[in-house]
Amino acid sequence: ADPIAALKTTGRSAARRATPVRLPLERTLPGPITDWVLMEVDGRGHKEYYLRYTKLSAGGCRYAQRRGRASNGLKPMWVLANERTGNGLALMLAYMGNWTFEVQPQGKGIVVKLATSPADLAPFKEINGMPVPGALVSEFTGHWDYGTQPMVRFTREKLLRDPGPTWPPVQYNTWYDLYDKLTEQRLVEAARVARDVGCELFTIDAGWFGQGLDAQWSLSLGDWEVNRDRLPNGMAPIAAAVHALGMKFGLWFEIECAAPSSKVAEAHPDWFLTDTKGSRLSKRSMLDFGNPQVLEHAKKVLDDAIKNYSLDYVKMDFNTDPAIENEHLSAARDPLYRHYRGMAELWSYLRTEHPKLIVEDCSSGARRHELTSAALTDTHWISDTVANQPNLLIMFGATFFFPASTCSHWTTKPDQQEQ
Repeated sequence: ADPIAALKTTGRSAARRATPVRLPLERTLPGPITDWVLMEVDGRGHKEYYLRYTKLSAGGCRYAQRRGRASNGLKPMWVLANERTGNGLALMLAYMGNWTFEVQPQGKGIVVKLATSPADLAPFKEINGMPVPGALVSEFTGHWDYGTQPMVRFTREKLLRDPGPTWPPVQYNTWYDLYDKLTEQRLVEAARVARDVGCELFTIDAGWFGQGLDAQWSLSLGDWEVNRDRLPNGMAPIAAAVHALGMKFGLWFEIECAAPSSKVAEAHPDWFLTDTKGSRLSKRSMLDFGNPQVLEHAKKVLDDAIKNYSLDYVKMDFNTDPAIENEHLSAARDPLYRHYRGMAELWSYLRTEHPKLIVEDCSSGARRHELTSAALTDTHWISDTVANQPNLLIMFGATFFFPASTCSHWTTKPDQQEQ
């Protein structure tokens, strides 16, 4: 339940748009800590964007993200409101990696701190005044809405590109129908049905690559060659069929990972992200986008696929936690910092070289969605939960902080009531 629901629903934002700031951030707010309520945003699987409300105790709170994905477990966006005065502060992170957040008592007030982890990470990019790493800040009075609306306005007006009057397209994705067991006949049939019910975009999810009819998508990452056992004629005739039906065509990638048995892994064992001791940072063998050779390889893979299959859409997934306790590392030694700097470069490259391409940000749902990914991609997949009841809560929370036009989701199992 919302502890400040009794507050008047009227109020105001201190500014129409949130203010971009550099990190680390520290703000002092008046009033004893027990007068303050904290809105947190859930980042756990199947509960993404559930809003949680906590009346702060005398001890305050602290959270350290160490999983390597900014929005996993707890999303890096918060709203604080004072029950007595109605004054509030909203914060939102612009960085895909680790961070720390805390609220502690200080004299007759509280101190709010937000920092990257490590805390000395310098901005490697600026997007219309917003530094990355950085944050957005919004001061307000009254209802929570007056804290989050300036965030949404900044994102819509300063970070998003103009997608045109037909945005967003109605999308069909193969996953919840076919999973990774694909055939050309089934795909073409599904495309016809999707067109007939009004879909404008047809996306083939995981399973189009690898070798053998029994290939497992998660063990086949890296080489991005069409599975000719499942699709003997390749991808081109399917793409042509989709385009002939008047729809856009998309493919799924997890471009940041490569299976240990893949050709790229065998040829380049030094291309993987490692911790400070030289051990691979992820069990799923995550490539190091801080390595210029690796980044050029990823660009070429995507360039070739976009050209060969006339891709209109790329679903860019990321399903691993590069967990590391890096609070005490320097920026120069932090492997996540260099990787996410490379990831931002890849997205910027796609914008420049393929300006009509639509890029979806996905990470086991939305476990790496924050302001950087919001700025450099066009939409994001908000949860792998597709049941009807949780969808309502998830979509409400997602659109509380982000423009609705960037929140991609659907219901495929309306009778399934996940709790």
